[in-house]
Amino acid sequence: MGHAKTFFFSFYDWIRNKLLLEVLWGVVVASAPLSVGWAKLAPKTEEIAAGKKPWLLTKEFADFYDANPKIAFFCFLLPAIAVGLKFLFQWLDKKAKRFRNLPDEGLVTLLRIFLNVVGKKMERTGLKTGEILNANPAIDAFNKNLLLSNRNTAQHNQIESLIDGLYTIFESIIEEPRATLKVTLVLTSQDTFGSWVYFLPQDDGPTTQEAILRKPNSSFSTAVKLRSKTLIVENIRKEIIKEQKSPQKSRFAVDGETDGSILCYPIHHRNLNKVIFVVSVFADKNDVFKEIEREKYEYIFSQFAKRLLVEYNLLVIENTSVGSGTK
Repeated sequence: MGHAKTFFFSFYDWIRNKLLLEVLWGVVVASAPLSVGWAKLAPKTEEIAAGKKPWLLTKEFADFYDANPKIAFFCFLLPAIAVGLKFLFQWLDKKAKRFRNLPDEGLVTLLRIFLNVVGKKMERTGLKTGEILNANPAIDAFNKNLLLSNRNTAQHNQIESLIDGLYTIFESIIEEPRATLKVTLVLTSQDTFGSWVYFLPQDDGPTTQEAILRKPNSSFSTAVKLRSKTLIVENIRKEIIKEQKSPQKSRFAVDGETDGSILCYPIHHRNLNKVIFVVSVFADKNDVFKEIEREKYEYIFSQFAKRLLVEYNLLVIENTSVGSGTK
């Protein structure tokens, strides 16, 4: 019985979505005057053309109803049927909610459950990573060797898949269809740009000189200083003009003349008290990313950061010999 109800309401939803019910309702509402017109108005077209009153406003109209009580009853019944159908549709809408796919509230709750699982896994593996690396004075060198020397691990594949997903998300949410996106994941070293870990598109890699990126006011260096806050540059062209007018007020260094908009998000490892990665999303059109949408960007980045840190922690743990330091 439950499957039958689900099928019925799913079919009802399909009809509703195709606007068939609204069309049916409209036909019923319009039928009353149309039925009268079909019966008596057509023969009177010559009189109407001659300037006489429309038949529906004459005494003949009342006489017609008196002489044809069944037609009159049917015509007066149609509006009542239309109103009844409207209430029926509303009732079916309420009932159908129980049998539709999971509602928005349920989807949000389901998402939170999975996010909590990821968060707990991040904390658990993060504690172990902290125990391993906090006693290591050469974390930057260790990370570079860990992430760049052998890229054929499951964790490397997961990290790359996460950046692929981030690229897809931002492609779907930007409102400038002509903009081309570039997404990069950077490993930090000494609180600035260290090494490229991964970038998209893979056939159109970063072109900015690494010396520029290591400057104290580069976008990556600035993001590291923010620790857990997104750097949003709405219009790179305006930043270039600011730098030309007042170099001391420049927010970050740029390499040459360029248009665009950029987001940089620092991925901070709480157990190491260190920004391990910076992820950047660059659009080649100005004003693609806006300060007013900061909350949305940071929510997206934070969810990817949790998963990325889980993979980083697992990579550290699996590549470290218990009780013998690092490999």
